[in-house]
Amino acid sequence: MIFSEESLFEQYSRRRILVRRHIGKITLSTFVTKTVANASFRVMVWGAIKGDGTKILYSCPSILNSDTYQNVFHTALFLELNSNSIFIQDGAPCHMSRSTLRFLENHEVCLLSDWPSQSLDLSIIKNLWATLKKNVTRRYPKNKVDLWVILQEEWSKVDSSEVR
Repeated sequence: MIFSEESLFEQYSRRRILVRRHIGKITLSTFVTKTVANASFRVMVWGAIKGDGTKILYSCPSILNSDTYQNVFHTALFLELNSNSIFIQDGAPCHMSRSTLRFLENHEVCLLSDWPSQSLDLSIIKNLWATLKKNVTRRYPKNKVDLWVILQEEWSKVDSSEVR
């Protein structure tokens, strides 16, 4: 089984942080968090995890269409496939386009095609994204290149047993 998905990583997390403050202590530095309206840089990544614990991370274009998705798939995953591989992807338009389905069929990729869309409880890679985003945000990347380096470092720290 090979689970795959894309995820967007940004300089600053957009997660909302709620803080309970006592009256009169609102401006104490303990209760203040640095925020920005928009992230100044971001990196879109495509990742895949295999049942044996193998992890693949690939920097991809910010906007994926069928052609760019097929290129990412061919570049990042093609050598990892074998005749026993079952590939699982979500129902994003670039994943389910006629062109992409034909591409997968022509390359004899066994695709689990009836996978429910937005299945948070079934798509195990989503849990890995959440952990990765939390760890990357803590490292305060300074630019896009730094963000990509930190992503790769944090991705490599995830133990294969956790993936399995």
